Amino acid sequence: IVPLCIVAIVFAVLFEVYKDDFERWMKPVSDWLKARESWSWTIPTAILVILSFPPLFGHEIVQLIVGLAYPLGVALGIACAGAVIGEAACFIVFKYFFTGWVEKKIAQKVNWAATARVTQEAGFRGVLVIRYSIVPPHLANPLFSCTGMKFWVYMATVVLSLPKSMVFVALGSPSSKNSKAAKWGKVAAIAVVVIITIFASMWIRKKMAVATRTIMAER
Repeated sequence: IVPLCIVAIVFAVLFEVYKDDFERWMKPVSDWLKARESWSWTIPTAILVILSFPPLFGHEIVQLIVGLAYPLGVALGIACAGAVIGEAACFIVFKYFFTGWVEKKIAQKVNWAATARVTQEAGFRGVLVIRYSIVPPHLANPLFSCTGMKFWVYMATVVLSLPKSMVFVALGSPSSKNSKAAKWGKVAAIAVVVIITIFASMWIRKKMAVATRTIMAER
């Protein structure tokens, strides 16, 4: 867990160091989006919604590009809208169309069963911690939606975990628009999210270990 968080910090630092190169590579894309700003925001929003369904991934890359292409306020709105709509759609689709498949996986795979057990026992707190841990939230969403969790509880954890998305948007914002204070603010925000992720990952790892032992004993 800790090594992965160190990798995240190193990535953030290297990204900031080579930010100008990233901006140059992505300039054609960002220019195209900026020229159509009145409606182009729907494109990254739709992509974020689609990427909310497992086993797809790549939210962070889209959020970096959004941060580069749009003003910070608009970029944050796009990232948050994509996350909220995507997570809601994922919950509804899996709850009403794939519950049987998820229950079969829970019966077959100990790690699925352990995650479901932790979710059911810890409730709101457990789901929120999972969202801040190194576990990709959209991979755990099918379990959240198919194990009896209420929709409003699920969505509350989505909203409270939005700061993770905001960090990537801020990280992607153009260097030329960032003052020294803004850059230090980004570093501080990344540090806070990484620290929360470390403690969340430690907590969920401990809970998963206990649940796994209990399930294996029951089986």
